[in-house]
Amino acid sequence: MSDAVWVALIGIIGSLCLAAMQGYNERRLTILKKKLDDEEKEETKKEEKNDGPD
Repeated sequence: MSDAVWVALIGIIGSLCLAAMQGYNERRLTILKKKLDDEEKEETKKEEKNDGPD
């Protein structure tokens, strides 16, 4: 095969890999944000429970 074909194939494969990595990173970021929000909610509930009966 000619050099142009190899360059095109490598470019396509590289683009697919970058798209897959970006999708994975976005999904991971969403999971981490949700986990952080859940932890903040639990912390708020604990603080409210501790401040309740004075």
